[in-house]
Amino acid sequence: MKDIQTAVSRNLALVAAYLDVRFEYAAPVVVMTNAQPHRLSDAYLATLMVDYCDKVRFSGPVVKEAARCLYRLGYRVRFFEGEPARDLLVGRARDLSAHERLEAIAHFARARC
Repeated sequence: MKDIQTAVSRNLALVAAYLDVRFEYAAPVVVMTNAQPHRLSDAYLATLMVDYCDKVRFSGPVVKEAARCLYRLGYRVRFFEGEPARDLLVGRARDLSAHERLEAIAHFARARC
């Protein structure tokens, strides 16, 4: 299970790196999701949250773009109501090397063309 959580956290960091460049006014962006083990194995992410401009947001252009990037990575973002947001997985661009950040930016920018 730790391997899945580590992979999801890394992918969240890749998305955060792209969002830092795409939405410069929002940087640094923190992408979070609820770590529900029974759903992570099926590539479901519940309750996608993005922290930028000192607020945690569940909707808006940055969250929409984060969801689009996660779809591109093969995740299905669903919002399950009534489940507590605990055991959060967090992704920050600062957790990546400069090379990994550049690869993430190139990967997601190509998808927008």
